[in-house]
Amino acid sequence: MICKYCKNEIHTVLNIQSGTAAWVLDSNGEYRQHSDFFDTDDEQNDFCCPVCLKVLFLTEEDAIKALKE
Repeated sequence: MICKYCKNEIHTVLNIQSGTAAWVLDSNGEYRQHSDFFDTDDEQNDFCCPVCLKVLFLTEEDAIKALKE
């Protein structure tokens, strides 16, 4: 898919979760831990572009659907 913000082609998204964890989500719905850690507001569960880090989706279902298209 193409990121609507930075226009880069991406095949995964970053799931930035509450606390200091970030996970890579692929189109099969599989996660792997991202090597970097992000401080969050303890409320966050966003699915972001791995290039520009802008929020693309608010749900896992929407992220997987877009990655499969």
